[in-house]
This record gives sequence, C-alpha cells and structure tokens, in this order.
Amino acid sequence: MNERPQTIIIFFDGICHLCNGFVDWLSTVDGKAHRQFYFAPLQGATAKHFLSEADRASLESVIVKTPDGELLRRSDAILFCFSKLKGWPQMLSVFRYLPRFVRDGVYLAIAKYRYRIWGQQESCRLPTPGESDFLLP
Repeated sequence: MNERPQTIIIFFDGICHLCNGFVDWLSTVDGKAHRQFYFAPLQGATAKHFLSEADRASLESVIVKTPDGELLRRSDAILFCFSKLKGWPQMLSVFRYLPRFVRDGVYLAIAKYRYRIWGQQESCRLPTPGESDFLLP
C-alpha cells in the first residue's frame, strides 16, 4: 500500500455515527489546501495493512498513525489531531496536560455508550467523489 509522505492516518470505527461525525468535522477543519489527515475505517484494508489484529478488533479506540510510524490510541490520538489544527480547535489540545488515566477514563466512558447515544450504521461508509482523496479503504 502506497503511503503519502508525512501522512497522518486516523483509524476509526467505520460504523459508529460519532466516529464518522468526527471524521466529517476533522476533514472539514483540516481543509483541502494543506491536507494532513487521511482516514481509514478500522474494518478496512488500510487498517489491515498497518494495524495488528488486536488493534483492528478494538473498535472503542481511535488510532492515529503519525508520520514517524508511532501509533497513538484513545485520548492521545484525539489530542494529537487537535494539536495539528489551526485556530480554536488547536486550543483543545490543552487537555493533554491532564493525567492520561483521567483523559482515557472520559474517553472510554464515551466509547462505551456511543452506539446507544449516537447510533451505528449497518456498514462502513463509502467515500463520496469528494472524499476519495482522503478516505482510504
């Protein structure tokens, strides 16, 4: 699988409405001019190429692959994404100063109830023509 240089890949639960909403928001905020984020469902071929079976099976965690190959999970992944944005969204990365057990505790509580609150889709989303540049299989 060809990887773009300096690519940040965000792996997400492809059937989760909350996760898909995060992808939609992040792709809009990231913008086309300096695209740095690429997205792939944990259930897809890109995830199979880069992630272990355990990571792919753990649908409660967003996983970020940084340009240097590091894999970030849960709140570390989300806060890394915020730190790469410009404007007010970047300010959300200040939460990285909270202890990880607190951040991940909140993250896991949301993850546990996300289907119940936001729902889920029958299958992973298919990219629209405009999304095919940044939504990986």
